[in-house]
Amino acid sequence: MREYVKITSALVLGIFAGGCLPSAVFSQPAPGPDEQRECRQLQSGATFCREPNENGQMGKWLLQSDLPPEYAVGDEFPIYQYSMIMDLRRYGLEKVTGNWRYYKVDNVIYKVNPDTRTVMEIVKRAR
Repeated sequence: MREYVKITSALVLGIFAGGCLPSAVFSQPAPGPDEQRECRQLQSGATFCREPNENGQMGKWLLQSDLPPEYAVGDEFPIYQYSMIMDLRRYGLEKVTGNWRYYKVDNVIYKVNPDTRTVMEIVKRAR
């Protein structure tokens, strides 16, 4: 039991002290939208990603919620690559009363016009 506490404490201290996240903490790599970006998901469900910097080396691991949204308002949204959100109450979303649909990509919820396939609004981050 003491070994477990020491390992866990060392892991937590290492992470919060700015250390690297050891690969043993990760369950399996989470698929990223493009090949250059590397994402991993912790057993707790939190997703960390990193991208190559200007030197071509991989940068620091960032919690997914710290990354900017992949799509901006006005961007074309690939509606056939992602599933539309059906359970609005689960995410605390307002009822659809107009010509829009909700989509979730990398824990970001977007309001998208299905006719023009453009992002109308970045609604919020999902948990």
